[in-house]
Amino acid sequence: MYRYHLMLQARSVEPLEYRRAILQIERLAQVPGFRSWWSRQRRYFEFDLEFCRIVDKQVTAYAP
Repeated sequence: MYRYHLMLQARSVEPLEYRRAILQIERLAQVPGFRSWWSRQRRYFEFDLEFCRIVDKQVTAYAP
């Protein structure tokens, strides 16, 4: 997650790399274990609000 955060935060990421990062986050969000981890751990990391919104949106989309 930290790697994806840095990529998206850099804002100089190639459009294709940006789409790949979002796709990977989307795939992770489909895994129940990841959703559980994210809900517990997201506040402990130094992720910016925009990144948290991106991940939260994906997690919410796949929540049961």
